Amino acid sequence: WILFESVLFILCAMNSGVLLVVVGVMLVGFGNCGANQEKKIQAFKNFYRLGLHFHEQGERTKALDYYHKALKLQPEWPELHMNIGALHYELMQVPKAVEHLTRAVEIRELYPEAHLNLAIIFGETKKEYEKAEYHCRKALAQNGNYVKAHQMLANILQNKGEVEQSSLHFRIAHDLAADTEVNHAPIVRELPRLEGKYVGHTQQVVVGEENGKPRTLVVTTVALQPLLFHVEEFLTVEETTHMINLATNELHKSCTVYGGRTDAYQENKSEREGGELTEIGESATLSEEQENAAQHKTGDNSGAAERKYRDSQNAWLNPKADPILTEIEQRVMTVTKLPKDFVERSEHIQVVHYGKPGQHYDVHYDSTNVLKRYMTVLYYLNDVPLGEGGQTTFPMADLPDNVKFEGVDKCEGGSTGSSDICQQPMRGFTGISVQPRRGSAIIWYNYAATGEMDSHSLHAACPIKQGEKWVANHWLNFGVPRSKGKAEDNQQV
Repeated sequence: WILFESVLFILCAMNSGVLLVVVGVMLVGFGNCGANQEKKIQAFKNFYRLGLHFHEQGERTKALDYYHKALKLQPEWPELHMNIGALHYELMQVPKAVEHLTRAVEIRELYPEAHLNLAIIFGETKKEYEKAEYHCRKALAQNGNYVKAHQMLANILQNKGEVEQSSLHFRIAHDLAADTEVNHAPIVRELPRLEGKYVGHTQQVVVGEENGKPRTLVVTTVALQPLLFHVEEFLTVEETTHMINLATNELHKSCTVYGGRTDAYQENKSEREGGELTEIGESATLSEEQENAAQHKTGDNSGAAERKYRDSQNAWLNPKADPILTEIEQRVMTVTKLPKDFVERSEHIQVVHYGKPGQHYDVHYDSTNVLKRYMTVLYYLNDVPLGEGGQTTFPMADLPDNVKFEGVDKCEGGSTGSSDICQQPMRGFTGISVQPRRGSAIIWYNYAATGEMDSHSLHAACPIKQGEKWVANHWLNFGVPRSKGKAEDNQQV
């Protein structure tokens, strides 16, 4: 504008015709500038929406390409940095993920989702717990009701040895989740569901090629309540070995934390503070006092031996960080017919190792107030000989709805645990047991077709008598994004 005024001043001394011509040329220039700006904004919108589209479809390379094109036009757009960071993390490109997520929180002061992503990266990948705690607390300062941030902070604090604070934040997460519980029944009714038809029914599913021929899996109905299937040779021998090798150096103690009561436990919540013992995430554990409270007597005649509710080690594997795991995840989509985004937004695969005689996991449900697990795929990674324990048992499978499993409420301090269920019939509850066979898998729905939690999905991992047992849990969740990112296309440009 200074230049414009100077030109006007000079031209005032000249004839008016020249002035009109010059001013006209300058105004045309400004008009073109406005039109170019509109084109730039429209191009940004198009690139950003294309990036969102391919991000949603799981085509990460294309999504990154369009996001970066949009970023050149709007380098200070926080959602772009958030989404690019999330994609880089999915691709295990951690430095780039940190770079873009950090830029997102620099641009936007209040961005709890980006802070949580940084906490996840620093806590789970880089093991830098001080930085992870910092970003978790920033997220909670901006949104005190952020369930996932409380849950993540509980894991971080446990890793730092601050068990009391860890338990506090898990309790907060649980209570918030219970208060804001989403009714998933309409979603369940819309999701694809395998037909069980009758016990013993088989169906064949082609899952790719093997030696130039179609590879076909046979899916056999084992129970109708819960809807439970058995699949032989779901995994190849090489795949089971690969999963064990990946997990071996990452194993740590499997833990449980106190969660909320479910109706199956049939107890007065006011009688004690705890509630059902619920597995949570990668690293949350009980304090020594809580562990002692969670112990109970085994079903042996001595009455002296004590053991814990859950006794094993586990490790978490990211399917997107390994091509073999990615292929297994694709196989899960093919067999279950669940949408790609539903499967990919679920939890990582949890490998569990029972390495000592007596190790087990007592009766429990997979789905909880915090972790809504619609479906479970359980892979058996090694053989456990018949008679050596280790079977997965469903004590309430195909029992009438009006029959109550009276032993469940004793699993936290009473005399009823997996050993009782596995060793002898219990008040007529024979249920169904599956013996581990290498490469096979069992698949079941934790929710009935009506959308309600299926109480028949109660199950236990029986104690091994000798040797070892390797399994892997592949839980398919409602609304648990694996890399918490991807802002919606709901911002004004």
